[in-house]
Amino acid sequence: MDISKEDLEKGIKLKVDKESITIDERFFEIEKILPKGYEYEKFSKGFVIINTEIDEELLSYAFAREIVRRIQHMRKELNLNVEDFIEARVEVKKEKLTELIKKHINYISRETRAKRLMIDTTIIHEGYIKEWDINGESFKISIKKI
Repeated sequence: MDISKEDLEKGIKLKVDKESITIDERFFEIEKILPKGYEYEKFSKGFVIINTEIDEELLSYAFAREIVRRIQHMRKELNLNVEDFIEARVEVKKEKLTELIKKHINYISRETRAKRLMIDTTIIHEGYIKEWDINGESFKISIKKI
């Protein structure tokens, strides 16, 4: 017998021997058990389940967005006009992370108006230089107007 939540809310009538009993949600405790890497949250219309595991592609895009955000912040600190082009250099200590971020070099260039963008593990910086911690990873970013 399949029993829905609605059935439990209304109550299920059963006949045992010659006696009739009603079983409702007071007799049950419903527990949601999700696979590893999933979370759920209740809201007024029900609940939502999301996958909380971050794959390599999502991780690389997340770091690219954070780099864009930092460069935009640096542009603002230098009072650059929106239409000003820059040269940007991003130093990332970990080779694997460097390769992941390079996948989004066009995106970073476009969003920051960088005519030249270098991303590597060792870079000679010029212009305005700042060190950033992004999710526990160390980044050194330099920008200059061109």
